[in-house]
Amino acid sequence: MNNRNSALKVAIVGCGNISKVHLRFILQRIDVRNVALCDNDELRMKEAAKNWGITNLFCSLDGLLADFRPHVVHILTPPSTHKGIALQCIAAGAHVFIEKPMCISSAEASEIIAAAGQQKKLVCIDHMRLYDPLFLKAKSMIDSGLIGKLTNVSAEYSYDYLKRIGIDPAARWISKLPGGAFFDLIPHPLCLIEDLLPGIKHEVTKVYRDQRGVVTDLWSLFSNSQATASLHLSMNVYPLVNFIDFQGEQGIIRVDLRNFLFLFRKSSGLPNPIERIVGNLGSAFQTLGSTCASIVGFVRGKLDPYAGMGVIIERFYSAILCGSSVPVPGEKAKRIVDLTEHMFSDNPFVEQLSDSINPHLVPDVLVTGGTGFIGKRLVDRLTGEGSVVRVLTHRRFNEEEFKKAYRDHHRVQVVYGDVYRKEDVEKSCQGIATVYHLAAAMKGDWNYHLDTTVSGTTNVCKACDKMNVKHLIYASTLNVYKASAYPNQIIDESFNYEDKPENRGAYSHAKLMAEAIVREYQVKNKFRVTIMRPGLVYGPGSKGLPGDVGIRMGRKFLLVIGLGFRKLPLVYVDNLIDAFLLARTAGENGRGIFNVVDREYPSQRAYIRAYKTSAKERFISIYIPFHLFILVFWIIEKAVKLFFKKSVHITYKLLSVKMSPVHSTAHIEKSLGWSQKIAFLEGLARTVEGNKC
Repeated sequence: MNNRNSALKVAIVGCGNISKVHLRFILQRIDVRNVALCDNDELRMKEAAKNWGITNLFCSLDGLLADFRPHVVHILTPPSTHKGIALQCIAAGAHVFIEKPMCISSAEASEIIAAAGQQKKLVCIDHMRLYDPLFLKAKSMIDSGLIGKLTNVSAEYSYDYLKRIGIDPAARWISKLPGGAFFDLIPHPLCLIEDLLPGIKHEVTKVYRDQRGVVTDLWSLFSNSQATASLHLSMNVYPLVNFIDFQGEQGIIRVDLRNFLFLFRKSSGLPNPIERIVGNLGSAFQTLGSTCASIVGFVRGKLDPYAGMGVIIERFYSAILCGSSVPVPGEKAKRIVDLTEHMFSDNPFVEQLSDSINPHLVPDVLVTGGTGFIGKRLVDRLTGEGSVVRVLTHRRFNEEEFKKAYRDHHRVQVVYGDVYRKEDVEKSCQGIATVYHLAAAMKGDWNYHLDTTVSGTTNVCKACDKMNVKHLIYASTLNVYKASAYPNQIIDESFNYEDKPENRGAYSHAKLMAEAIVREYQVKNKFRVTIMRPGLVYGPGSKGLPGDVGIRMGRKFLLVIGLGFRKLPLVYVDNLIDAFLLARTAGENGRGIFNVVDREYPSQRAYIRAYKTSAKERFISIYIPFHLFILVFWIIEKAVKLFFKKSVHITYKLLSVKMSPVHSTAHIEKSLGWSQKIAFLEGLARTVEGNKC
């Protein structure tokens, strides 16, 4: 049904990362004019719309259903919201396509199925692995009897969720599921097991917790009258794995969904020593063949881990238009919900956690990002000067970690929450006179930067306004300046802003957007606003050799971009904290935008020499001429655009490290009385010594 003029009107509710994949398949089949987006996060929705040219945008589900009147709604929100949204869409006359997991309980699944039946609407669930080409190949071979009677199915799946907690937008809701991240992952392998072994029953589930009490591994056993099955999910197995073995009386099939490998070993009847050799050679040839095919597919842009989703969407739309069968109906998906619910009935993952530490304290200062490198230093200085400080963080502490994090922890109140949630920010701003807003995404995809840095800053500004905060001190960055236009001379706070922020990378782009939001509130003059633009911050807890100096290649080599003469706009962390504290007590003089950079601008070579002396390390520095770097990455950019139809802007990013301007600090020196107290060599020595602890 590859018909772009289809009469179907399709809407997506929830513009998270997975919406990009859904939209890719939807827009292959539906004209963009018949596609709508709906999300209560208007910023994220507009970003998604801009990328795809979609103009039908709605901030409320009511508005979408009343004004756009979609025939199909793709529900891509957190699972706890699936039931409510599905019931509302079905009642409005729409068919629903629900991202896995279908919902969070069997009772909810039954409600969705019943409502769809009453309204004569179709429900389909995105169990995309059921239509993955490798699984379909395995299923065909099993059905044909090539491996004899199927006796066991065994799945192994690991995911780096614990490493992604601070960089993945989905982590905000995944941790609240009945089985945490496992609840979100289980449908992938379990739907394959249940498809080949219908009617399986859950026998037992065991979990393993690490020293902090975090569940890292889950084992489950299943059976029916014909066969057994096992499932192992892990957050702690590297390199990551995602394969499933189908074991029969006459052969074994392995489908490696992560590495796109398909391996088949059939019982040969040969003597055991010979069968081992033949089997190993066969597996080796199959691995080589699958790998070569994957390379070709990757180069041609045909290797798609989401191929099964495309098939399901195609067949679901056909079911709506032509009356064919639904590829993954609600009843089939409910079986997975039933099994999952049974698995977690005796293994509660979501613990009742406190929402704060030291709730009895009455702080008047709030620090967002107070668990980071700069934030912890700021909190210690504030408490050292007698302040009681509130820290808003999503990171959980145990008692020992909390005491270790802050020198005077008796004067620190921790409130657990997220800057992305306006309710959390408003609660944190209650009773606060001064807010230091340091929280920002340092890693992760664009959505994470957008949510944390941009939406988070919007929430902070609105909360400051609503809660009558007197002073907002915002940590910006020198990256807001147009680096490609840097002159080799002194520049001040009035220098041009970056006009191609999307080419500078997610961090710079988001920080520029966030600073613009703060500047708007600065103009509104509802509360005092200070914007600090620090240089490259270093100190104990930071990298001894930051990326702007060079890229460490093991212990013996350092790769330096350029010939090492670029001047580094450094600021030692305590010098920056001095600026933060001065701004708080400066009254009206604290209004405005301030560069914060130490007066010394050591070159890359000077930094490396000083570091070697201080750290007593020996390594070889390899200096690559800047123009050679530009040429290499220009070729890479063109290759990516040719083969993958994607635009990357590595050469533009490199321009930001080419020039060596001096950032004037005259404004902060005059208005706040700031000056550099810790010199470069002393600061570097403290950094090296502190990092040894």
